[in-house]
Amino acid sequence: MNLLVRNLLALGGGCSIFLMVMTAQAAVSIGINFCDSGSQLASASDPGIVSGSNWNNIVGTNGLNFSVSNAALNDSTGNSTAARLSITGGNGLYNEYGSLATSNAATNLLYSCGICCGGISDPIITLTNIPFDSYDVYVYADAETTDQSTLSITGTSSSGTSTFYYNSSGDNSTWHGNVTDLPLLQTTSADVGSPTINGRYVLFQNMTGTTFTLDAGGSIDGIISNNVYGLQIVGAVPEPSTVVLLSLCGFCWMLRNRRRPLV
Repeated sequence: MNLLVRNLLALGGGCSIFLMVMTAQAAVSIGINFCDSGSQLASASDPGIVSGSNWNNIVGTNGLNFSVSNAALNDSTGNSTAARLSITGGNGLYNEYGSLATSNAATNLLYSCGICCGGISDPIITLTNIPFDSYDVYVYADAETTDQSTLSITGTSSSGTSTFYYNSSGDNSTWHGNVTDLPLLQTTSADVGSPTINGRYVLFQNMTGTTFTLDAGGSIDGIISNNVYGLQIVGAVPEPSTVVLLSLCGFCWMLRNRRRPLV
């Protein structure tokens, strides 16, 4: 084979491996928006903390029960997945929260409608057939109230159970649309006696297993509600050592081709 042709083939193979490595590093996610017909996210919308489009709009009617059974979910590439969503309990859907005032219009829209968790019971949100070996779960939730009771968000997977606590400052000047909320404040407190004030989202890291259950607690009917606007399940990306190993394999493959004798 001509040396020039062989080198070009080797270069092409190396580029292909490089592209495979770069693709492997890109996080694939599943975004879920709890909304009514007027607050659906467009496919190109990119709300929340982690970049990702093609969010799944789980549509309900304002003021009515919001039970969901095995809803199919697409990922951020637009491809269908085996993942399914179910919701039981809660006080229905509510669309009068008002938009946030961040620089991201999609994030503002995400927080304008969601599950109102007061009423007879707080909701239980269950994800099954999650297609990632390891993943993080972002829960976009806050409280719009002058009541300062503590609310909780509990996440459970095969890797264990974690609970985070937050409350409202009681000052309506911090409510949606009244303050520039950038960046969104993460609810980080695991101490019920010292909740995060005005938390906007919860992060469950390094979850494993195909099932994840979310339980929102602490709501008091007519007084305070855990408002859950959406979820984002983000698949883990390879560790740097894994990327280096793949790149090294690609480099060795190129050297092997360069050293073959001419035929």
